[in-house]
Amino acid sequence: MGFEFSTPWWLLLSVLAAALLVWWWRREGRFGTRKKVALTCIRALIFLLLIATLAGIQWRFPLKGETVVFVADESA
Repeated sequence: MGFEFSTPWWLLLSVLAAALLVWWWRREGRFGTRKKVALTCIRALIFLLLIATLAGIQWRFPLKGETVVFVADESA
């Protein structure tokens, strides 16, 4: 089981997203530490999902070597 990306060059946005998260972390002085951690985690999750969607993530599941045959009776 694994995954691959159809357009992996979108993953370069993760560098920009990480820099933006660090900048937000340093700028947020009005919140307590727990709230800053929660906000950063939510923002990181949003960035992760958006970048993965743009990169075209595709989940791959291993095949078990089974063959499926469909038979249709069209006599009626």
